[in-house]
Amino acid sequence: MQFEEMGLDNGKTLMLLPGTCCDYQTNFGAVIDELSKKYHLNLCQL
Repeated sequence: MQFEEMGLDNGKTLMLLPGTCCDYQTNFGAVIDELSKKYHLNLCQL
């Protein structure tokens, strides 16, 4: 399992876990840009 971090370093942290056999771009691609403006994101890649 790999993790990718992005967004605000000093913001609240959100961990986004994609569904089975999916990557985070498929599940969260439409909201990542907006979330990264307010939060520190940890994105899980299986």
